[in-house]
Amino acid sequence: VFSVLRSAGIGKRLVGALEIESGINDAPAYIAVVVLAEGTTVDWSLPLLVVYELAAGLVIGLAFGWIGAQALRRAALPATGLYPLATMAVCVVAYSSGQLAHASGLLATYVAALVLGNSKLPHRSDTLSFAEGLGWLAQIGLFVLLGLFASPGRIFE
Repeated sequence: VFSVLRSAGIGKRLVGALEIESGINDAPAYIAVVVLAEGTTVDWSLPLLVVYELAAGLVIGLAFGWIGAQALRRAALPATGLYPLATMAVCVVAYSSGQLAHASGLLATYVAALVLGNSKLPHRSDTLSFAEGLGWLAQIGLFVLLGLFASPGRIFE
């Protein structure tokens, strides 16, 4: 969607705002789905839990993004191809830390990736190309899985 918006000539600020809005909406939606799927009783503590999960995920993402950017700037990795992997590893650690803290790992990962993506990292173009390739791979996998869920015999029922 965002590649279409960029090619449509929409301003960078508007596209950036839409990307942030889209990414930040995913974490509360995920929390809502988990609460509904688990059949958790909804009481007065649920809004506090949601606020905690989102705030803690935001803080964890900012912390790991900033620390990761500082570490990657100072690191002298032996091969150029290791920088994209190290960047992805920072995001995985941000997610894991968010989950361990019972926070939103999804938001922690998103914010860490935003911080890393907007930092001046060594071999930044290689890292961005790698991330774009992973994004395409994830989309292909998603559509293959959705296709496997389809039952052609039930389409006309």
